Amino acid sequence: IYDLENLNPDDLDMTEQKILSYIAEVRSLRAYFYYNVFEIWGGVLPLSTGVETDIITGSVSDDFDEGCQIIYDFIMTELDETVDLLLTNSVNRMNQAANRMVKMRLLLNSEIFIGVNKYTECANLAQEILNGSYGSYQLANKYQDIFAFDNHNCPEVIFAYASDGPHHNAGWIRNMPFLPYRISQYLDYTPPNPGWNCTCLVPSFDNSAN
Repeated sequence: IYDLENLNPDDLDMTEQKILSYIAEVRSLRAYFYYNVFEIWGGVLPLSTGVETDIITGSVSDDFDEGCQIIYDFIMTELDETVDLLLTNSVNRMNQAANRMVKMRLLLNSEIFIGVNKYTECANLAQEILNGSYGSYQLANKYQDIFAFDNHNCPEVIFAYASDGPHHNAGWIRNMPFLPYRISQYLDYTPPNPGWNCTCLVPSFDNSAN
């Protein structure tokens, strides 16, 4: 982010808006990664957005609840400040709807994170996505299309991970927390680390309802 912020768009034959879009994409991804770790560790996380490498930061606060509020506010601010600069319907990149979905997860779990019920805000934001405020999406004709090799063409997919053979070895921290226990049955593939089944809802049955 620091490097992008200090680039001269003219030197790269780019517009300033394009640079701002790239910065927004990286900031949104950072917020997304922070959310995933926040969901597991809560307010004990460090919060560092600088470029120093000789300083190891500690927890953002000695008080767990205060730390939760600080991390929560940071993620929310990053998402809200960047959403309008992002692309729409770019399923293999951070986009406006994906940004809003991360915010939805934050709102959905708000009562656990900071003790404040924000279910109504979460539902309203979900409806905005359905209404096309952040891109054009619709339900897939078949459930399996969501997980197909060409799922980047699926109208229901907002943000897709590569799931074809050449991209299976993507690293455990990127995929394992989001994959179901029975991933080998879904994709005919056994990953080097088992799916954790812990940060998203997954079907209890296989794709044939068995």
